[in-house]
Amino acid sequence: MKRIEFVLLLIAAIGVPESVLAESEQRIPIIFDTDFVMPPADDGMAIMLALQSPELEILGVTTVAGNESLETATVDVLRMLEIANRADIPVYEGADMPLVHEKSDFAVQNYGKWYSNESPAMPPGGFAKKVAEDKSAVSFLVDTVLARPGEITLVAIGPLTNIAQAIRAEPTFAEKVKGLVIMGGAVATLPDGAGNITPNAEYNFWVDPEAAYVTLRAGIPIELSP
Repeated sequence: MKRIEFVLLLIAAIGVPESVLAESEQRIPIIFDTDFVMPPADDGMAIMLALQSPELEILGVTTVAGNESLETATVDVLRMLEIANRADIPVYEGADMPLVHEKSDFAVQNYGKWYSNESPAMPPGGFAKKVAEDKSAVSFLVDTVLARPGEITLVAIGPLTNIAQAIRAEPTFAEKVKGLVIMGGAVATLPDGAGNITPNAEYNFWVDPEAAYVTLRAGIPIELSP
């Protein structure tokens, strides 16, 4: 339940100065946080765009339950990176459930299976040989941001559970993040309505509204694509 316009926002929000374009070694370090699922749609397009960009350095990909289960997101993004010949990019598993939001009849009837405990389907071409790292997504986020304060841009294209957990885990995390690009939220004045999962809620925020609350109030500079 996401929009292709986010890919365009990603380009504009991260921004690439002319000096960086002239010297590709001055790449902008980013971390993708995603509920990726095969076949790739806008999550996949955003990641593939970044993979092809000489101006961006993808330090890692963290996965979160959202469109499907955490396990499905992980095996699918591992396979996508393998197909793209970028198995060098590490993948870290994150939250398998929202902070508070629990499975309900309403959740079952709507898009997404973040609550599923089913084994993931085989991605196109089979499961990747590449595996996820032992370190958790939250540990990776915190360690990387603290090691490079003011340098890392986070690109969150799924529910914000991992980001919120990192904020809660490390008091200085938020102030040391350079910026956060979010695909999520709803604007009531949009012609086609406010939400895409309820009359007022967009899917990524609906899956984990508490995580969205924590993240939006943490003080991180945010570019939001409702």
